Amino acid sequence: MVRMVHVPYKGGAASATDLIGGQIQVGFNTMPVAAPHIRAGKMKLLAVTEERRSSAFPDAPTVAEAGVPGYAMPVWYGLMAPAGTPREAIALVNREIERVLKDPEVRERFATLGVAPIGGTPDAFGAFIRSEVAKFTRLVAETGMKVE
Repeated sequence: MVRMVHVPYKGGAASATDLIGGQIQVGFNTMPVAAPHIRAGKMKLLAVTEERRSSAFPDAPTVAEAGVPGYAMPVWYGLMAPAGTPREAIALVNREIERVLKDPEVRERFATLGVAPIGGTPDAFGAFIRSEVAKFTRLVAETGMKVE
């Protein structure tokens, strides 16, 4: 078992600054924040939290490969709108996002940051969010995690 002290940050940039500066010894961060620092030699990538290795850093193992079997905690991003936003507006934004995500230059830029865009429908994204809430609800119940 590994024991760590959780140090809350308001964002990835602040935790990256503290990691580079030696105020913390280890941290979890997103690839878009960490990738430039890893490439510059200011951070060492120990493992990725995804189920598969990162295409941007294929030599880095997954956490499961590094010794924590079954561990997978992928980071995801999504675009949200206020409740009550007209479905037509959501559909329009979704179509434009899907169009942009197919652009080869956009895909290449994402790849350099270790991000694999997926896209999809608003309904599929809503179902995904509900499944994530259920997954984390189970995790908290099974482990007894609590905010201190």
